[in-house]
This record gives sequence, structure tokens and C-alpha cells, in this order.
Amino acid sequence: MEIRYKVMMNTFDFRLEMVRSSQKYGVSETARLFEVSRPTVRKWRDRFNREGLKGLKDRSRRPHHSPNRLDDRIRAQIIRLKGKMPPCLPAGRTAVGIV
Repeated sequence: MEIRYKVMMNTFDFRLEMVRSSQKYGVSETARLFEVSRPTVRKWRDRFNREGLKGLKDRSRRPHHSPNRLDDRIRAQIIRLKGKMPPCLPAGRTAVGIV
């Protein structure tokens, strides 16, 4: 089978075709046809088997938590203080002109 799946309408359709192909032809042949790695084929096949069509959609890459995130109160204080500060200029310059 020499069909190449380079151009698809969108990634969802590409993944669905890849899963269907892996069920019919196996992981190695599908990886070769779709020009992806075998682990990639297995990942989408396994997600499809666990979650159905929903598993083929893109997932958010946003972290679940940000341990270094500033507290909202501290962030608001920084913004308030920043508004009170004069603008920073290169050394030897003032807001009026050269010193």
C-alpha cells in the first residue's frame, strides 16, 4: 500500500485516519505511510481506544498549577508601585535632556 497522507484537511482527520489505518495495517506500516514514529501512532491509537473521538482532539498545554506564580495581592501592589515610579532612562539621560 503506497498511499501517502501528507495533506489532510485538519489534524483531527489526520489522527482519525491514522488510527483507522493502524487498526487495519498495524503500527509499523501506518507509521511509514503517515511518516510519523511508531510511538506517535500508538499514542493516538491508545487515546482513541480509551476516550473515543474526544481523545483525538488537541489538549491544552497550560500547566495545571504554577508554583512560582505571584499572589494576586502582591501582583496588584507591584503594578501600583510601577505606576508611581518615574520612567527608567539610559545612564546620563534625564526626562528633560542630557545631563
